[in-house]
Amino acid sequence: MVHGKAATVRRALASAAPDAQFVVREPYSLGRLWAERAELELTDVLEVDGRGPVSRHLSRDLYVRRCRQA
Repeated sequence: MVHGKAATVRRALASAAPDAQFVVREPYSLGRLWAERAELELTDVLEVDGRGPVSRHLSRDLYVRRCRQA
């Protein structure tokens, strides 16, 4: 629940190994009312490999990696 979640993930990408994988916690359903989303802002740099189950805290894990170069 950081403010500026997409910017925080971009900073992590800048210093991470090229083949690093990330887990980003995303709000789900009503959880979007009080927690910031990043998934839609990061489609240019990250690809979602999978989504975890929805937790009782109205969020779930996104398993992501850098976009493959064309």
